[in-house]
Amino acid sequence: MIKKLTTAMKALFVLLLSFTSLTLFAQIPSTFCDGNPADWANFRTTYPINGYTLDVANNGTNADNQFTNGSKDGDQISQWRWVLGNANDKGDITNSGVALTGLNNCILRFFGDRTSDNGAASIGFWFFINPVSTNANGTFSGTHTNGDLLILSDFTNGGTVPTISVYVWQNGNLVLKTANSANFCAGVNKTTVAVPAGLTYTNSSGGNQYAPNTFYEGAINLCAFGISSCFTTFQFETRNSQSITASLQDFVSGSFNATPVKPAATVTQPTCTVATGTVTVTSPNSLYTYTLTGTNPVRSPISNNTGLFTMVAPGTYNLTAAQGSCVSAPLSIIVNAQPPTPAAPTLSVVQPTCTSSANGITVTAPLGAGLTYSLDGGAFGTATSFSNLSAGSHCVRVMNSFGCISPQTCATINPQPPTPAAPTLATVQPTCTSSANSLTVTSPLGSGLTYSLDGGAFGTATTFSNLSAGSHCVRVMNSFGCVSPQTCAVINAQPQTPARPVITITEATLCGTVTSPYITVLCPVAGVTYTLTQTGLAPRSVTYSGTGSLVFNNLVAGKGFSITATSPAGCVSAATDCFNYTTNSCPTAKREAVTKKVQPMEKATKVIAYPNPYSDNVNFVIQSTVSGKGTLEVFNITGQKVATLFQGHVEAGVGRTVDYNVPEAGRTNLIYVFKVGKERVTGTLLQGK
Repeated sequence: MIKKLTTAMKALFVLLLSFTSLTLFAQIPSTFCDGNPADWANFRTTYPINGYTLDVANNGTNADNQFTNGSKDGDQISQWRWVLGNANDKGDITNSGVALTGLNNCILRFFGDRTSDNGAASIGFWFFINPVSTNANGTFSGTHTNGDLLILSDFTNGGTVPTISVYVWQNGNLVLKTANSANFCAGVNKTTVAVPAGLTYTNSSGGNQYAPNTFYEGAINLCAFGISSCFTTFQFETRNSQSITASLQDFVSGSFNATPVKPAATVTQPTCTVATGTVTVTSPNSLYTYTLTGTNPVRSPISNNTGLFTMVAPGTYNLTAAQGSCVSAPLSIIVNAQPPTPAAPTLSVVQPTCTSSANGITVTAPLGAGLTYSLDGGAFGTATSFSNLSAGSHCVRVMNSFGCISPQTCATINPQPPTPAAPTLATVQPTCTSSANSLTVTSPLGSGLTYSLDGGAFGTATTFSNLSAGSHCVRVMNSFGCVSPQTCAVINAQPQTPARPVITITEATLCGTVTSPYITVLCPVAGVTYTLTQTGLAPRSVTYSGTGSLVFNNLVAGKGFSITATSPAGCVSAATDCFNYTTNSCPTAKREAVTKKVQPMEKATKVIAYPNPYSDNVNFVIQSTVSGKGTLEVFNITGQKVATLFQGHVEAGVGRTVDYNVPEAGRTNLIYVFKVGKERVTGTLLQGK
């Protein structure tokens, strides 16, 4: 600090720019140099670009820093030396501050105070472009730079009139500047005044007010002088005399943010939904101009005074803060590329079948590390398959490691198709007089239902007629292809009508032992009931047991007769009576050779599958009318191939047997397909209970 101020102060500003019109630059307000400290109250809030230092007042502790070893203003900074000591009262500075203001920050204001005004003094204000500070070993760090500014004020005539000289460091020397006096000014307080808010001050007498001539302030229009305001450090000093070569005494220095420091900033990076970033300057937050310049890729600079840059495209940028021509070091800013959003997923769907309620949705794309999947808005996880879902629409989204979520893809899970109930059958059996027979499905009936008899093709017919005697089984298939359990019914063989009875009549005799006629049935058939009727008499019936003779005794002569044979099935033969009993006879017994007829192979491509319905094993007999490569394959009712049972050469007209043990899990209704060349035979295997 400047601790040695003369009690007599003269004001003299040496003009730095001669021949410059005053109208070209901002004018210095008169209050800046009137010596009244009131407008410096809380000045660091008023002037964002400022510097301030509070020095240690003399207290006998030798704690005040001072120049030593004959340090001079004209020396290189590396030649300056300092020690701790005490300054005399007229040069003991307590407060020192600087500020930039005015249009384009052209006006440089500065002030300092001292604890006493006794005696003449000389003070100086240094403004350094590069930082200058003290080292603990009594030296100074930093170097002079062309453009460093020194303002000297000599106080004489009672310390009321300051004489101002302005020097600029140029190529190792201090160069005196001259200019119009309207472009600088200085002044001291003429009366006792209060210390402004924000400053701490005690004079040499212990008072807390500025006595006359103890507060000094000045201002200079840097733009009028053509001097840059890009200062980083200020220094307030006292001197032994008014000579430029005089040794320096007390000093105080501080930082000055006229040249902005490298700015700090936060970057809001692009998101999954926002393609650009936002750069926000966090410091310095003074009235600077901030510029963001793209370096990779190269983009035009963008400048503002708010420090907020929106819609910044991805890339590398330099961010600078500027005060006039004073530009900070650049801060490198990186705006990342927008994170990618996954494509909508591709889904594979497994629907329930007639025999299984199992279902599922599987993501087939995209797949890979860092991807997770969500079903119906649930939590994201690594699973790509979702099983046993309820019937209805289900939607899947994909999220990558950036947290970006794809559009959804939806798929519908069908309800499990119903399996029809086993059919109810009505049977028409052959009769004694008709071989006609049939099976008729009475339920279920309705649209979309088809019916199969004995493993044959499904069709819409509900009645199957003229069937061979034996067991016949019917299954129902609905529009989903689901096949019911089978219902079987037996068609009886047509019952045979017995032949007209063959009889002999034995008449009563007058001379013999036969007292009444009787009839003997010849060649009776076991189990057949023979009924004899005479006019006016009750019928008489006998069921032949299979042994012995069958005789109707005690007939009444003259009443005629009629005799019929009734089979166990109720079929009644033609009657034998008085008019025809002599026209038939018992069949002649024949001894027929028992031979095994070998059926020739039919000239047709066919498949015989038995047993059908099956329980676990099926035998196939395959034959073809053509030779060539043949295959026998089995499919389930949804069309999925279950097994290839045969694949090889088939000789025309030669049958081949293929045995298939159906796996337990696949024992359901099946479809077989036999192909040789253009020949093709299909059929259905029905699962037995």
